Amino acid sequence: MKTTSMYKAEQLPLDRVSTLPQPILETILCHLSTKEAARTSILSREWRYKWTTIPKLEFTLLSNKEEKQSDIASTTKNMDMNDLHQILLLRQGPIHELTLDMEHYWEHYNCFEFDQVILLLSGNHTVKKLTLSGVRSEDICYKLPISVFSLHHLTDLYLCTSCLDIGGLDEECSINELFKCLPLIEHLTISIRGFQWLVPDSDPQELPTSPIHLKDLCLKGLCLDEDYRILHVLIKCSPNLERFKLEVYDMHQILLLRQGPIYELSLQLPEYEEAYPELDQIVYHLSTKYTVKKLTLYGWDNDREVPISIFSFHHLRDLDISNANLYHPPIFNGFGSLESLCLRNVAAPTKTLLHLLLNCPSLKNLILLVSESDDTCTINELLECLPVIEHLTTSPHISKWVVLDSIPQELPTSLIHLRYLCFDDMTLVEHCGLAFLLVFIKCSPNLEKIKLKIHWGIICHEIYSFVWEEYSDVWLEHLNELEIERFNNSKPEMDFVKFILARSPKLKKVTISCIRPEGHRTESEMEMLKTLLQAPHVSPEVIIASKAF
Repeated sequence: MKTTSMYKAEQLPLDRVSTLPQPILETILCHLSTKEAARTSILSREWRYKWTTIPKLEFTLLSNKEEKQSDIASTTKNMDMNDLHQILLLRQGPIHELTLDMEHYWEHYNCFEFDQVILLLSGNHTVKKLTLSGVRSEDICYKLPISVFSLHHLTDLYLCTSCLDIGGLDEECSINELFKCLPLIEHLTISIRGFQWLVPDSDPQELPTSPIHLKDLCLKGLCLDEDYRILHVLIKCSPNLERFKLEVYDMHQILLLRQGPIYELSLQLPEYEEAYPELDQIVYHLSTKYTVKKLTLYGWDNDREVPISIFSFHHLRDLDISNANLYHPPIFNGFGSLESLCLRNVAAPTKTLLHLLLNCPSLKNLILLVSESDDTCTINELLECLPVIEHLTTSPHISKWVVLDSIPQELPTSLIHLRYLCFDDMTLVEHCGLAFLLVFIKCSPNLEKIKLKIHWGIICHEIYSFVWEEYSDVWLEHLNELEIERFNNSKPEMDFVKFILARSPKLKKVTISCIRPEGHRTESEMEMLKTLLQAPHVSPEVIIASKAF
C-alpha cells in the first residue's frame, strides 16, 4: 500500500530546472560558455532553443584554411565569420554582450563579413559590451571595421588585439568625432596603435566635455613622444574618470603631464642597466612633488638594485619590494609614517636591513623574506627594531644572517603587540626552523594566530633531538587559531601541534592541510587526527580538522 509521502514523491516533477522562469534560466546559461550553453539544446525538445535567447555570447573564430593537425581535425570545420552571421540571424532575444576571439583570423579574411555582422548588431540589438581579442601577427595588422563605432549603445569596449588598424578611414578624425559615436561609453580599453588616425582638435583648450560617462580608461602601447597630446585631451574631457591604466614607453613624459595627486605607484625595475639613471630621476621627481603613500617595486630577478631615491618618500605608509637588491644611502632619516613593509626575495646587507627597520617606528605589518645578506646579527638586535609589530611573516632562511642568542631563556618579551605570526617555507627541524619558531612564539605572549607553510618535499627525520622543556614556561593566553599547510605527519610536526594544544587555553581552531587529492583522506591522515584529538589540550572548545592542500 502506498503511503502519502510516496504519492507526493510521484507528483513532484523530475525536471525542476525547466520549470524555472525564463529570466532565471537565462542567468544560469550566461554563467556557461556559449559553446556549453548551445549543448543544452540536446537535453530535450523544450530545451532546443533556450540558449538562443541568452543576452551574453562568446565565440572563437578560426580560419578553415589553416593546416589540420590530425585526421579527426580534418573532418571538423572551424567557426568563421559566416557561421557567426548565421547564428545572429537566428537569434530570438536581445544581445547585450558579445566577445569574439579572432586569433590569426584576419590573415585569411578581410573585414567585409565582419562589417555585415556589426551592421546586423547595430540595427537589431542593443549591444552594451563588445570585446574583440586576438594575437599579433608579424606581417598582418588587423583591420577593424569603422562600423564598430555605429554601436551607439556601447558602455564597454575592449579592443584587445595587439596590432590594430581602423579600416575605412583614409583621413584623420578628431577625438570629438570619436566620442560622438560612443556617447554612453563607460569602460574603454584600446591599443593606441588603433588611434593612429586620431588627432586632437585644433584648439584643445576649448574641447567640450564629451565622454561624461567614461569611468575606466586603459591605453596600451603608448609612445608619449608622439601621442601625449591625445592623452592630454582624453584625460581633460573625462571629468568622471575613476580608473586610468597606461602601458607606456616613456614614463617621464606622463609624469610631467600630471596635475593631480599620486597616492599609489607600482613600478617594474628595468631589465637593462642603461635605463636606471632615468628611473632614478623619475622616482626622485615623484618623491619631491607628490605625496605617494603606497609604493610597489618589483624586478625581473634579484640582480637589479632598487633606486636609492626611494628613501626620499617620507610620506610612505606601504612599501613593497620584491626580486631586487636593497642598499640604503649614507643619510637616511627613516620612514616615520610607514606601517606596512614587504621585502620578498630581496638581497640586502644586514646593516641596511637593521637600519631600515629601526627607522620605521610605526611599522605594524612586516613580510621579511630576505634571500641573502652579508653579515649576521642576533635575534635580540632584530626584535629591538620591531617594537610595535602586529603582523609578521618570515621564514627559517633568516637563520643565515640572524643567530640565536646563547641563552634563549633570557630573551626580552619585545613583541608584545604581535597578533599574527607566519613562517613561510618552514622546516620543523632543529637549528633549521623549530628553534627559531619557538623563540618568536616565546617573545609573543599576545599571539592570536600562527600559520606555518611547510617546505615542499622536506623530509623530517623521525629521530630528532629537541629539548622541549626549555620552553615549558610558554603560555599562549590569546591564541585562538593554528594553521599548517603541506603537513607531512612527521614527529617534529606532531610534537609541535601537541605543544600548542597543551599551552593555548583559548584555542578554537586547528586546521591542517595535507598533500592529497580532494576527497581522498588517507589512513595515515585519519590516524593523525585520532592522535591529536586524544592528545592533552587545555582548551575545551578546540576543533581539529584536516583538508586537502
